[in-house]
Amino acid sequence: MIAVCENDGAVVLEVQGDFSEPAMDEFNRVMTPILDRRKVQVVLSLRRASWISLKALKWLVGNLKKIRARDGDMKLAGLNPYWTSLLELTGTHHLFDVYPSVEVAIASYHPLTTAVR
Repeated sequence: MIAVCENDGAVVLEVQGDFSEPAMDEFNRVMTPILDRRKVQVVLSLRRASWISLKALKWLVGNLKKIRARDGDMKLAGLNPYWTSLLELTGTHHLFDVYPSVEVAIASYHPLTTAVR
């Protein structure tokens, strides 16, 4: 299951359970209207995701490229040790910005700027 909400201009997607082929279909149904609305600041919360197939990981990388082609980004949040190891073993860890929580990932879209006076 994938829950969707918007927070501070970012779209937050939370995967619950396995991220396998059926979840990919649901993710496609969710992502298409998001991209159509040009929402390109995406946070994917994986704190409740227990497993991912390699096919789904490849598909996830493809969606990251689609978002970046629209001058956006998809940041990952709440990875457990399984996800961290999987990204490292598959060599995809360098593709994603990873944050400890959804809140920190959202904040990264709005870096603080200091006005010079």
